[in-house]
Amino acid sequence: MKTFKQDSDKLAAMKAVKKDKDVKEKYETFEQDRAKYERYMNDLAQTMPALMKMTHTCTKLPKFDSADMSSYYRDLSKALESCAADAGDLAKVPIKSYAEYGADMQESVSKKKDIVDQMADLNLNDIEYGSADYEKLQDLHSKMSDIDSPTLDQSDLQKAAKEADLSGSLKDLETTLSEKIK
Repeated sequence: MKTFKQDSDKLAAMKAVKKDKDVKEKYETFEQDRAKYERYMNDLAQTMPALMKMTHTCTKLPKFDSADMSSYYRDLSKALESCAADAGDLAKVPIKSYAEYGADMQESVSKKKDIVDQMADLNLNDIEYGSADYEKLQDLHSKMSDIDSPTLDQSDLQKAAKEADLSGSLKDLETTLSEKIK
């Protein structure tokens, strides 16, 4: 971004930009598009690390150990807690659709964590078919499957990318400058 800004500033210093009405008009349009592009890129630069961190954290699951199910669910609860925290960080990013995704993910994962905590409290290592703990576990599994997993709506990002595209105004400026040089 630094090099891009320096090159754009050099373009602004050209005599043709300052003196020729047509070139100045095209340059002003380019400057408006450049500001949108810079905002978009800065927003992406703030969003992507939070998204990558959340994605990494939320896809790491503890090792499954059927011999110690209670321990597994306690470890899963910790993993979900970390996932929810990173989703909360994503909820604070400037790109609206990613922030909403982070907030939705945080809510969904927190609900799942609450259920997993209840599972961990059951005596899972000695559970018997038909017992009260077994029935409770079945009920909790059912509740878990009822929780929707959020999806990312990328339409806002695609719209922002389209609005930040400065190739049209740059091409118009280039064409006008080329015509004036002839």
